Amino acid sequence: MPYAIVMAVETAGSGLYTPQIVEAAAVVLGPSLHEIEHFRVVANPGDDVLGQDSETLLRRGVLVEEIRAGAAPDEAARRYREFLGKHSTGTVVHRSRRGLDALSRPPWGLPKPRTGEDVVQAAMELMSDSGALDADSRGAFRRPTLSEIAKFLDLSLEPGRGSLGCARTVAAIYAAIVARRNSPELGVMNEAKWVMEDGL
Repeated sequence: MPYAIVMAVETAGSGLYTPQIVEAAAVVLGPSLHEIEHFRVVANPGDDVLGQDSETLLRRGVLVEEIRAGAAPDEAARRYREFLGKHSTGTVVHRSRRGLDALSRPPWGLPKPRTGEDVVQAAMELMSDSGALDADSRGAFRRPTLSEIAKFLDLSLEPGRGSLGCARTVAAIYAAIVARRNSPELGVMNEAKWVMEDGL
């Protein structure tokens, strides 16, 4: 039985286009918070969407040639839903709400709202509580990067590229956050402060 499912996506399209998913991944963590299974699918939304974002995708570690050879969005979405369906009892974990919003749009069609734990938000709270984040003039904290979070948690990892690399990075960060929450010095903290309702 999975403990958690980490979901991540890469999108393309801006300006006139609603961002389209070009790559989606999921990492399944077991009770010990180690990866027990993963899945990745690449979708081709068409050259009209890809043309404007090819350089951005390359910087994020997504190869445009691989996307052009990817499955049709309907088929990619079907495969992704099928994989998630096998692990419907796990708690959903993600990097940001934007990815889950993209997964709720056709043809991906995952139920909305896709609730779950926003790992970056959880890390922000840990970091701000320990004074590792500075607030702006309005008292708001900037969302840290995955590299900054990894450094704060003393993790020797570089954020992976593409959706699977991102999911694995978020999974490692999530495991470290859970370990901190379960540590004796944080035992008095109210866990409900960190965990949203599950959503799969």
